[in-house]
Amino acid sequence: MRYPGDPDRVTRIDPDEAGEYLVTGGAGGWQAVDPGCCDRIAGQIPAPGMTQRFVMLTHTPDMRLPHDRFRVTDLHRGPAPGEYTARLTLDGQPVAALTGNGRRLRMRVFPDTPLGRNTWDAYVAACRFRGAPTTGRRVLEALVEEQDLAQLTANAWVGGGTVVRLLDHDHATIEAHEVMPRPADPADHHDLYTRLAAHPTPGAAGWVIWTATRWRWLRSAGGQA
Repeated sequence: MRYPGDPDRVTRIDPDEAGEYLVTGGAGGWQAVDPGCCDRIAGQIPAPGMTQRFVMLTHTPDMRLPHDRFRVTDLHRGPAPGEYTARLTLDGQPVAALTGNGRRLRMRVFPDTPLGRNTWDAYVAACRFRGAPTTGRRVLEALVEEQDLAQLTANAWVGGGTVVRLLDHDHATIEAHEVMPRPADPADHHDLYTRLAAHPTPGAAGWVIWTATRWRWLRSAGGQA
């Protein structure tokens, strides 16, 4: 994979145990394009109406889901770090209440809903984090962060700004901040990187910045992350 504007930067990835390639948030992202724009197509193009085999989350691209029927809504952050309440929906219907306090995540299933233990367990079993099986807690945390960052980035972008996130080496968010106004050119990006890098955080992998469609590593003018 090569990067526009940086011909010397190349990333190579290997297939997972299923023979599939997982493009992570640090290396890029998937984007649908017209087949006529492609120089070469690997495999067969799905017939019209066929469902995609899996879904990659926008804000947690290391997480692969079997479908997008489960979503988190009504997310409200509390005053303490990691404290929130939210709802889990299935096909748009609320099926559970979520409560987090930074250390524990509780899911309380509503009565008379289509969410059963087998339904949730089968869903989690089909999820993959960096190509490997994962846990229900990590899936829920990814769905919560997806909703949280979707709201944060949308609000910031409409107001003329954007969002930066500090990630750890597992690509989990350590902290996130709005940036107003958003950087307009390479010099602005360099200045922003310099300000953020002036206060290093132990265990951090680096900062990423929202570009309206995906996250990119925030780098200095010299290309350092």
